Amino acid sequence: MRRLRPRSNDAIKGNAVIEVAIVLSFLLMVLFGIIDFGRAWWNSNIMHTACREGARLAAVTAPADSADVIQRIRDVLSTAAINPDPSDIRLSWPSDPNDPLAPVIVQINYDFDLIAGPVLGIIPGTIPLSARCVMKWEGGP
Repeated sequence: MRRLRPRSNDAIKGNAVIEVAIVLSFLLMVLFGIIDFGRAWWNSNIMHTACREGARLAAVTAPADSADVIQRIRDVLSTAAINPDPSDIRLSWPSDPNDPLAPVIVQINYDFDLIAGPVLGIIPGTIPLSARCVMKWEGGP
């Protein structure tokens, strides 16, 4: 009859190292995903704040003051180090200034850079974020 020997301590330690490596890699993926999601949410919130600030300023100014509106939007975005291309900030004033319900529209698009995506290779390096705000135009020509 064959006698069963207990496992050696070396085999048990080797199994523990493999288990820790598998579990730790999964936990790190989840942790970095949570961090990236939080950063994206924060940037989206800042973009919506900048959009509202710009729309409010555009609602009470003339279309000729679009440079002031864009500068106001950039000032708010710079607090979070968000620097979109100039073509990604769109302003739209009403074509008929006498229309009491004419809207002023401000839209911001931005490609958010992920930290964990490219490192882990599971998602692309950027995700598009966008903010849009519509307010009633109160300014005159």
